[in-house]
Amino acid sequence: MSHAQDGTAYLLTDWQVRANDTGYDSYYRFASKVIDRSGLEQGGRISVGFDPRIEDVAVNFVHIIRDGKTIDRTAEVQFSVVEREKDLNDGIISGNLQVISNLKDIRVGDIIDYATTRHVRTKLWPHHYFSSFTDRFSEPLGYRAIRILWPSAQPLTFKATNSAISFAAKDAGDMREWEWVGAQRPFEQGEGDVPAWYPQYGRVDISTMKSWSEVAQWAVNLYAGDDSLPADFEKRLVEIAKRWPKAEDRVTEVTRYIQDNIRYVGEEMGEGSYVPRRPALVLERGYGDCKDKSLLLAVALRRVGIDAVPALVSTSPGFDLPDRLPSPGMFDHVIVRVMLGGQPLWIDPTATHRGGRGLGIVPSNLGYALPIRAGQAGLEEMKGFDRLAGTMDVTEQFAVDEKAPTALTLRVETRYSDSLADWMRSRVATRGMPNVARGNLEFYQKRFAGLTESKPLEVQDDRDANRVVMIENYALAKADFDKDKTLSDLNTNAYAVSDILPGRQAGLRKQPLSLPTAISRTHVIEVKAKDRAPWSPDDIDMQAGDIHFYRQSTQSGDTVRMVYKLSSGSQNMVPAEDAEAVYAISDKIAEESGLRFFLDKSPKPSKPSLAADMEALAPYRDDVQKAGTLMTKGDQASFVEALSILNQLSEKVERPSKGAGLVDGMKGVLLASLNRAAPAKAALLSSMEQYQGSPDMIRMLAGLQINALEYAPLFETLKVAVQYQPSVVATLDQDWVRYLSSHMRALPPTEREEKHDELCVLLASGQWRMQPRTLEGNGMLECAIKAHLKRNQPAEARALLAQHPSADTLAKLAVDKRYQALWPDLEPLSASGFRNSIEEEVKEAAEAAKQAPDDFGAATRYVRALRVAGKADQAVTAGKVLAGKKDRIEASGDPAFWFVNEYAYALAESGQVDQAIAQMDGLLALGVDTYPSLVSQVINRAEMLNHWGRSNLALTAFDEAETKYAQHASLYGKMWIWAGKACALREMKRDAEAKAWDDRLQEKPEENVSAVTMAAACRDDRIAIEAQLLSRMADPDKRDDVLGGFVRFEGSEKPSPFDLKLRRVMDTARSAPTVQEKLKEYGRSVTFAGTRAYWGEY
Repeated sequence: MSHAQDGTAYLLTDWQVRANDTGYDSYYRFASKVIDRSGLEQGGRISVGFDPRIEDVAVNFVHIIRDGKTIDRTAEVQFSVVEREKDLNDGIISGNLQVISNLKDIRVGDIIDYATTRHVRTKLWPHHYFSSFTDRFSEPLGYRAIRILWPSAQPLTFKATNSAISFAAKDAGDMREWEWVGAQRPFEQGEGDVPAWYPQYGRVDISTMKSWSEVAQWAVNLYAGDDSLPADFEKRLVEIAKRWPKAEDRVTEVTRYIQDNIRYVGEEMGEGSYVPRRPALVLERGYGDCKDKSLLLAVALRRVGIDAVPALVSTSPGFDLPDRLPSPGMFDHVIVRVMLGGQPLWIDPTATHRGGRGLGIVPSNLGYALPIRAGQAGLEEMKGFDRLAGTMDVTEQFAVDEKAPTALTLRVETRYSDSLADWMRSRVATRGMPNVARGNLEFYQKRFAGLTESKPLEVQDDRDANRVVMIENYALAKADFDKDKTLSDLNTNAYAVSDILPGRQAGLRKQPLSLPTAISRTHVIEVKAKDRAPWSPDDIDMQAGDIHFYRQSTQSGDTVRMVYKLSSGSQNMVPAEDAEAVYAISDKIAEESGLRFFLDKSPKPSKPSLAADMEALAPYRDDVQKAGTLMTKGDQASFVEALSILNQLSEKVERPSKGAGLVDGMKGVLLASLNRAAPAKAALLSSMEQYQGSPDMIRMLAGLQINALEYAPLFETLKVAVQYQPSVVATLDQDWVRYLSSHMRALPPTEREEKHDELCVLLASGQWRMQPRTLEGNGMLECAIKAHLKRNQPAEARALLAQHPSADTLAKLAVDKRYQALWPDLEPLSASGFRNSIEEEVKEAAEAAKQAPDDFGAATRYVRALRVAGKADQAVTAGKVLAGKKDRIEASGDPAFWFVNEYAYALAESGQVDQAIAQMDGLLALGVDTYPSLVSQVINRAEMLNHWGRSNLALTAFDEAETKYAQHASLYGKMWIWAGKACALREMKRDAEAKAWDDRLQEKPEENVSAVTMAAACRDDRIAIEAQLLSRMADPDKRDDVLGGFVRFEGSEKPSPFDLKLRRVMDTARSAPTVQEKLKEYGRSVTFAGTRAYWGEY
């Protein structure tokens, strides 16, 4: 009962069937126990449905078992009889009744045990029986019994599908008894997106009929009868035949008349569920159900010389009918099979507003059908739908003029063909044009508040060609455009390709995955922004079996055009093991179909080149050329003479002007060359204010300001560079950025954070270290997103999401509540553990590394991306060639050193620990005293030894780092050395010595809390770790790192025993109630489909 749901435990079902002279009796016993208050309503109600025309219901008994004693309530139970017309809104009248009794005095702990018998009369199929039942349920069932007694002369056939149920049979006089009993039946939660016809819970069919031809002959007898037609309808048919000599036209005209003039009403009462009403009666009443309309259509078509018969079908749909036992119970609908030009055409006469002519009419797509005609041997496959499944082509054209009274216009043209044209035609006719127009407008108003129709909705319908075109025109006034900040966030949505493929389910898939067939959707989005250059997203091309999705983007001037296309073939399902490829496409569509354009961040038209701007100094061309020649000589005397010429020019040129800006810029370059920083900065600043055409002048000014640590002037310079010369920011020297960041650490916390955030925002805006993309560039992008969120600028943060931050960045944003403004944007990505982002990072990094094969930054990013994706072996292959170029490594310095570091970790993770250590040794042979920054690799090499179980060697390496190279390490680095020594000593059971280093770490624990935490994990001090986790979460500066520990990693890894031991300690501390409560306050746990390669353990 531990798995019981809704307060009810299901104890027993006992189902028995016995044949009799008029049909059969069906006995059903059901026992359940109320185990919680929530089960009283359900447990205290008995409800049985039946068709009074062919069934009677008797109550055998009603017992309540309480405290082991049986209370017989049979005599006192009162039943109410109510009508049960659950499909009345669909035009179906069944006549079925429901008997209901609400039992009195039901208590928690009671067992309700009752049985009923339905006496079924089977005039339509005397002596026959057919049924299907499900094997398993979503909730546990204690005991289940099934017993059927049927005449031996009419034996039953059983067929189990996805089920192990097998009946035992024995003779009982002239009857044959089949019985099956199961105890503690397995149960399982159902999965979504399973083909409707697939029995995921298992199924058993039962039937006395031996073949589909027997079922067909049974139906032939029901459909035979008076096929006469009223005179006026006969006359109409004669006129159709006379006017339309071609068979396809006759089929079209007769079908449309019956579809559009005989309304659908299903009187499914008693025999009316199976026996059609005669055509004359249907015409007289003007309505009928599927049987009635199908028989009428078949008779009418035969009157005009067309071979047509009704056909039984299943709306399940019936793709699995060949695998089912033959019986009338397999069908719930009737259509018409029409032979036209030697081809079968499957027409549903209950459909309305259908287009196309002849074989251009969209056929039903229900798998298999059984035509009702004498001699029909079996089922027939219904073909032809895929050819006419239809297309949907959407073109959205956004035009933005931010200064115009109408700041945005939108024209939408949607073209539908074949079955989709049928759908839209019916929708317009059913809802009416005004309601359709209002619904379309409201759809767009959710994105663009204040949007209005600039022209009425236009619908063009070519019914014969089966094509529908819908044209919408909208406008957004400048006031609403500005109010909603549309320039900062223009949201597009390729809805034509969205929500078609099944979405990823949470757990491991076990059942086949249903697929949409014959899909053809195209969505074109054009964004034209006056005086802007909108960004163009990356192209996408993905395929899984028959499913193909792509996006192609082009950008020209002020216009970007994106073409989304989704198509599929005839494959209607894939096995569970192939679902991942489909999910990957579904995830990608969810991530990429809704794009935001931050047009205010899009660049303005490009500025004139320096060569063109020199025309501003045309009157002084000779002086300018002379000064330029002197500047190239490089000696001080030439510099002084050039400066003199420029000083004279400075007094002649008009101010402010481009010419004056050029002169001041040349002066600034000269003054800097003469080591006169203050006047150089003043001249370059004056130059930049008047003229922004020279990246070299702006770069020099930025360099002088960085050297002087003039943060505010530098930020203003970088803003100008981002707008006019973004290449200056994109290529800003990495050492300059390190210099700034290191000096910012000495600032007071609030000022440090403010300045660091501003630097991140500006560098990310200028695409720093992104061409090719590097780890440093990714890190700056992450920092900028966080900075915008801290400033309460979610729109700006979302704009940067469009630059595809790395998967680890996305996970960090998803785990920290400070960034929850972006959580809705991240949900589609986090649902898959950021799997697609991880894979996309690998692809992008691979392409960047390919384009720049000797760039250590790009190579480091690629190796890291592969490590994060759990592909350490591939990371080794990717880095091997560059890792062997020792001369380039030394010449390139720090970027190369960190590449080797990354490559060595990939080697270790792939099981090549000795090779990893050798790689680090080769790097360190360059000399730490010669290259002091290599001290980081000294520490990492020692850590590597520790983590892969070589404690003695690790301790020696840490001792060497402490004694030889400590002068090159910061306190932060030294604390890693001390923590490493403590851990190595504890691995060697030298706890007393380790304690001395633990104590050393406690002198200034705030300088490197990660090292302090690792040491605590090595000594299994969970209480200390819990305290550190709580403290770090409460500290905004340290929260990022600690929240990363709550990420659930799913990537393929081979951690060492040392790592596993420490992870268990950390996981135990993180699962402490106080820590979990604090996590709820500051963040949440998320899943990451990659490895811990990027993430710190502590």
